[in-house]
Amino acid sequence: MNNSRLLTEADQAFAAGQAEQGLALLRQYNLLNNNDAASWHRQAIIEEQIGDFSTAGEAHFRCIEIAPNNAIGYIYAGYWLQQKNRQTQAAAALYSLAYDIDPSSLMLWQQVQVSAPTQLRSREANRVMRQVLSEQHRSFCSGLSNAERIRNAHWVQTSDQQTSFDIKNFAPELFFIPGLPSKPFYPVEELLWAEELNSKCSTIKAELTAAMQQQLAKDGLRPYLDKGFSSHSTLGELANSNNWLAIDLFSSGELNSEISTLFPQTLDALKALPTYNLKQNPFEVFFSFLKPHQSIAPHFGQSNHALTVHLPLDIPSECYLEVGAEKQFWREGEVLVFDDSFLHSAHNPSDLNRVVLIFSVWHPQLSADERNAVQQSFIARQTWLSQRQSQLKKLRLS
Repeated sequence: MNNSRLLTEADQAFAAGQAEQGLALLRQYNLLNNNDAASWHRQAIIEEQIGDFSTAGEAHFRCIEIAPNNAIGYIYAGYWLQQKNRQTQAAAALYSLAYDIDPSSLMLWQQVQVSAPTQLRSREANRVMRQVLSEQHRSFCSGLSNAERIRNAHWVQTSDQQTSFDIKNFAPELFFIPGLPSKPFYPVEELLWAEELNSKCSTIKAELTAAMQQQLAKDGLRPYLDKGFSSHSTLGELANSNNWLAIDLFSSGELNSEISTLFPQTLDALKALPTYNLKQNPFEVFFSFLKPHQSIAPHFGQSNHALTVHLPLDIPSECYLEVGAEKQFWREGEVLVFDDSFLHSAHNPSDLNRVVLIFSVWHPQLSADERNAVQQSFIARQTWLSQRQSQLKKLRLS
């Protein structure tokens, strides 16, 4: 019997109410057609209903293996884990992977055109992922000193509590600390380090100019936003675009060793600043090049625990930054410090490149203990996220 015939007979058996015969034929078909994800998904569902519940798990994980970018497979496999042996933590890992692939998959329960079984599983995936990750955060912070404000913080995208912002045009997209004072711009006189940094502007600019004359630094230029931003609601036009370029000194806490020797005085100046970091190094430091007649559309930043610093190095006239409802023009050698949790945009209407050095500093109202709590919470979240694939591998083998 050819493979397509097996599937046809399976369909006929199910249509005739001969479910067990249909399942037997479907099993046989999938063994011979090992890479048909849709058919494995179908078998997994039917195994749960009338077949072998353990075999259903094998079919769910085979579906994920064949179609690793299909969020629905992770949601169904996670729900099976919960029903089989209440593996809530493992299920949350699968639901989180589904969210990474397609955040809307955890909101399918709101769509009337979606089947009832998928609605049920989507709703449970949304609930469990938020519950597990939020409880992890609160439990972790409860063991840290003087960290109550951080314990009450929200991982916005996965919080199990409603996150509300009481300030107009203010909505951090990743992490929000309630009760932390916020304003669009911070006067430099409030920041003890700002004047010293301003005095280093000409030195830093000279290092950048010299570096740009060397092939290594030119090769270091990259689109600031990678192609992953192509679907972003406001920044999609700049995804993988040469209209907004960057040279990284630090990225995700890692020093760019290929060009670091070209910027000794810049790196020395950074050491005197309260730069935001998760470990020893600043989390992100880069030179930002905005091409002529380009704008960075209004968008929200990641969190209110850090402020963004711009050191203007090469500024044509009329280039400006808008944060909330406030507009400020960049002036060479005059630091601008702002909270990018506010809706903000950047504009270069000139015929020349606009160049600034960008990095983040800790919010000045956070205590040392609170900074430590933020660091530990982010590291714990990163660790959990990094372990999901190995956990999935173990589940497949179990």
